[in-house]
Amino acid sequence: MWLYSVTFVGVLNVCASADALEEGRCTHEQIMESLCKSDIFVGNILVDIYVKCGSMEEAWRVSDKMPGIKLWSLGPPWYCNM
Repeated sequence: MWLYSVTFVGVLNVCASADALEEGRCTHEQIMESLCKSDIFVGNILVDIYVKCGSMEEAWRVSDKMPGIKLWSLGPPWYCNM
């Protein structure tokens, strides 16, 4: 499972950097079908891509489902985008 998590984090980092929201959503769907859906690192990068791409509603949904991730605690750049 660790290898899958690392792969998903890498793919999502590229999506966030390229402002590729649709590709990020497709990757999110693949994550939900895998064993990585409760991985904290994957959850963090999912929130990151949704915030960077301007989809705050999706970022909130991910943060609400992941234990230990609260959008307001991730820092001013994310919180101020709301």
